[in-house]
Amino acid sequence: MTATLIFTGVNIDSEFKREEFQLWEALTRKLDPKAGVVVFDTASPLEFKTGYEVVRFDDNPGHLSHGGGDGWGRTFTAGIQFAIDEGYDYVCYRERDCFVARPVREVTERMRRTNVKAAHFFLPHYQFPENAFAVYNVDFMWDIKFVEKYDWRNRKPIPMGDTPAVLWRHTPECIIQDILGDDLWLLPWWGSRNDRFAVNYANLHEYCPYEPPTWLHMAQDMRLYHRFLELNGITLP
Repeated sequence: MTATLIFTGVNIDSEFKREEFQLWEALTRKLDPKAGVVVFDTASPLEFKTGYEVVRFDDNPGHLSHGGGDGWGRTFTAGIQFAIDEGYDYVCYRERDCFVARPVREVTERMRRTNVKAAHFFLPHYQFPENAFAVYNVDFMWDIKFVEKYDWRNRKPIPMGDTPAVLWRHTPECIIQDILGDDLWLLPWWGSRNDRFAVNYANLHEYCPYEPPTWLHMAQDMRLYHRFLELNGITLP
């Protein structure tokens, strides 16, 4: 039987993020009850409850896009290393604010049948893969020494506003794409990264006219998350 690890990172510094994570956990339990799950906590100032295993960091290095260190990259590579050390077959990173309406096992089974090693969502308006949901074959990630190549400790802040070539060298999504190369495949599951507030709970059904959106990232509004679940026929306890 294929063993899959799902992991995420949290820094709970508001009531909204606490509620958001509780909904994330409820959805994960419903869709992927047999997966292993680990939560990496980057020194959250607020307490939160979870039934999953928690790995706690003592500090928060910040975010590259805000002039800080690569806290995101530390969590990302720590989860992959955890999957390697614990002998999982597949590892899935799903951000705390990324909701997916289909189980991870659909992706891992498809990857196993087709011998795909790495799968991301596609994010056309940013011109790079969306790594808020990413699934990998663990042996492959070990073989290519992904953790060592990513090298989060030596990543520099993203020089926002610089030339595209410079931005590419500093943006984690682009760095990961370069490391994975031709082994990275894009999933034909459609959704929205809502950092530009393109969708809301009133117009979400219009955004994906042929079928409900499979995923939603950065909803920034609990009503939008609940509308997403409603459109996909998902009821949570």
